[in-house]
Amino acid sequence: MELVIDIYQRIRAIERALRDVIIPAIDPQRANAVEQAGYCLRHLNLMATQCQWEYPFVLAELRDFLELTRTLQGIAGERLPAAVHEQAKRAEAAATGLAAIRLPGMAAVSQAVTGLREAADGLLKAALDAGPEAGRAAGAAVVDTARRREIREGAWIQGQGYDSAQGAGPDIAGALEF
Repeated sequence: MELVIDIYQRIRAIERALRDVIIPAIDPQRANAVEQAGYCLRHLNLMATQCQWEYPFVLAELRDFLELTRTLQGIAGERLPAAVHEQAKRAEAAATGLAAIRLPGMAAVSQAVTGLREAADGLLKAALDAGPEAGRAAGAAVVDTARRREIREGAWIQGQGYDSAQGAGPDIAGALEF
C-alpha cells in the first residue's frame, strides 16, 4: 500500500466517500444529519480549493506587507525612531528573498509527480529488460527512493500523532531534507 500524502487528493477521496457512500446511507428522515453531511461536503470542497493556494496566498501576503513596510519607512523618513527603523530593516531583510519566490499550485505539482511516477515505472521496466546489470542498478535506485519515501511518510504519520512509535524517526522538516 502506498501512503499518498497529497492533501488535495486525500480531501477529494473523503468528498467521494461522503457523496457516494455515507450521505446516501443516511436515513432521509434524519434531515439534520443529511444537512450537516452536506455542509461537511461543501467545507471539504472549499478546503481542497484553498489548500492548493495556501502557500502562494501567504507569499502574496508577504509581498504586500514587504511593500507596505517599505512605503511606510519612506513616509516616516528621518522621523522614524531608531528601534522601529532597525526592526523594519531586520524584517525586510528576512522577507526580501522570500518575496521573489513564485510557487505553482498544489494540483500542478501533484500532476507533475504523477507524471514522474508513471515515467519511472516505464524506465524501471526498460532497465529490467536491458539485462541483469541494469536491473540491479535500477533496483538499487528504487530501493533508495523507497527508503527516503518511507522516512518522509513515517515522519508525516508521527507528526499527525497516529504512530505508536513516536520519536522513532526525524520530524517532518528533518525528513524533507532527505
